[in-house]
Amino acid sequence: DFAATGWGGQEQAQGPSRVLGPLSLAAVLVVLWYFGGIAMVVVVLALILSIVLHELGHFLTAKWAGMKVTEFFVGFGPRIWSMSRGETEYGVKVIPAGAYVRIVGMHNLEEVDLADEGRTYRSKPYPKRLMVILAGPLMNILLGFLLFVVVFAAFGPRDPGLWSVKSVTPGSAAQAAGLRPGDRVLAIDYQRFSTFSEMRNVLDKRAGQQADITVLRDGKTITLAEKPLGWRVNATGAAAISGMKANDAILDPANENAVRPGTYADFADELARGSGPYKFKFQRGYYIYENTVDRPLKVPADGASGFFGISQDDPPRVRDSIPGAVSRALSSIGSVVTDSGKGLARLFSFSGLQQYAGTVADGVSGTPSVGSNVVELRKADGAPEDAPRSGGQAQDRPISIIGAIKATSDVARTDVGDALLMLAVINLSLGLLNLLPFLPLDGGHAAVATYEAIRSRRGRPYRVDMAKLMPVTYAFLAFLLLFGLSAMFLDIRSPVVP
Repeated sequence: DFAATGWGGQEQAQGPSRVLGPLSLAAVLVVLWYFGGIAMVVVVLALILSIVLHELGHFLTAKWAGMKVTEFFVGFGPRIWSMSRGETEYGVKVIPAGAYVRIVGMHNLEEVDLADEGRTYRSKPYPKRLMVILAGPLMNILLGFLLFVVVFAAFGPRDPGLWSVKSVTPGSAAQAAGLRPGDRVLAIDYQRFSTFSEMRNVLDKRAGQQADITVLRDGKTITLAEKPLGWRVNATGAAAISGMKANDAILDPANENAVRPGTYADFADELARGSGPYKFKFQRGYYIYENTVDRPLKVPADGASGFFGISQDDPPRVRDSIPGAVSRALSSIGSVVTDSGKGLARLFSFSGLQQYAGTVADGVSGTPSVGSNVVELRKADGAPEDAPRSGGQAQDRPISIIGAIKATSDVARTDVGDALLMLAVINLSLGLLNLLPFLPLDGGHAAVATYEAIRSRRGRPYRVDMAKLMPVTYAFLAFLLLFGLSAMFLDIRSPVVP
């Protein structure tokens, strides 16, 4: 049926768009090159290709299912170029922000010529409709899988057990303990671990405590005896203390250069006992603040996370065989699905939304939003001269397509393999997000089709009244627009460092 559209026809471009369209597209590419170099242009083109392949999945399955497809365009806005082949118009539009396929009769509000009713989306049986809808997200998931396989087989995955310290945060517990770039932490209080993430799990359990730290340095194993481990409040702890945010690091009230004396339990005990105002200093990003809270104040027991003050260097790569790359790619997809689910759950929890709103407010004002009980004191030791008061470090917040493009472009300049991995994750994320059961996402159309199939009876097909769903759809679109624009704003104002 795909071949029945034919491959004859004339190119079409009307009026000024014949000239202005290509010039506009060229201007967009020049701007991308100016701000991000050739790496950003390549990444943008790769993402456009991903979106085109997503729409191609819809297009090919719709043709296979006998549906009428009238348009397949790359981009939005005025036409740059188009051509008709049979009943379908193919073309390119000026804004390279996506692609779309127009299938006739997607819902019961659309008026369709009676002669075409038998070829509408809504007239086809449930299995074909579901296949057409899911083909787009599945194309992105397949592309992500193939990118994983290519990276693991051609470049090799990084061995997380061979990590080393890349940098040490000034004034941190790691600096106080004497750690250096190139070291690898092997154990904390002789509890051994292999990866950086495993070390963080051990730190969370021992936050603020004294511990022996076993380090591999220049091929030799040494032990740094009885060193303090750092800690900082997490989202749970910050929610209980006025003026605090997740990842704020509590400092000693008696010495603003100290990192974190004692444990979070000691800090919680100090807040719980006594009465009247209590002052303490904390570090947020590159700046030191003083907070004043009223006691007694009860804070949750699980309100802190470990913080040592080191970042990891990129571990070396070890290539996989093709079967090994396939197996690892499948495992990576499972990890992305799990992590995405956990991330969405954190983000849309009450504390997560509260934290995100505060982050957006920080971006608007240019300074961290602090209450009347919080006073800025000074920059932290080691802070750069132009240190921002918000952003600049990795944060647990959503990244827009602008942030994804910038981060991937930055990585591409130094490591093509890591950039391909990021493109794989972006494709998987696009596929998974499109499966959410809300219109106008593909998952919403799949949910409607499934509900209609459940309600239908032999000879009496049931169709959802789309007019009743439109208010919910518009509300979801407004939410997506607000959320997307705020994420873009943050990625421009305070980009996350990959």
